[in-house]
Amino acid sequence: TLLTGATVSAELLRAAGALGVPRTLTALTGFAITYLAALGEEAGRMITARRSRGRVRGLGRNLRVAANMVATLMARTVERAERIALAMVARGYRGRMPALTPGRPPLAQVAGGAAFVAAVAAAFWLGVHA
Repeated sequence: TLLTGATVSAELLRAAGALGVPRTLTALTGFAITYLAALGEEAGRMITARRSRGRVRGLGRNLRVAANMVATLMARTVERAERIALAMVARGYRGRMPALTPGRPPLAQVAGGAAFVAAVAAAFWLGVHA
């Protein structure tokens, strides 16, 4: 439990693959984690929206509202899962998660970043000493 709470799920899945867990099982586990997170986020938004509208009186009405929320949640989650799947394909998913290898940033990015930091430092220095 401590390991799963302190480690990013992508790292856990990568380690499981290195230990010999079948690729299909690690892929399905990764999808389940992703979609359960999407489900939880959507449920949180719906609960916040319901609370902002006020209390519903009566057990029958509460059950009807809860049933409608579950149906809406499932529909929204399916739509969001489709968007997530399209985004994964757009980012290079081809049946296996692409390995993120840290590379060196291009020299132009380093120079641009250094120029930005220098400009902010100069503006701060001029503002303090003006």
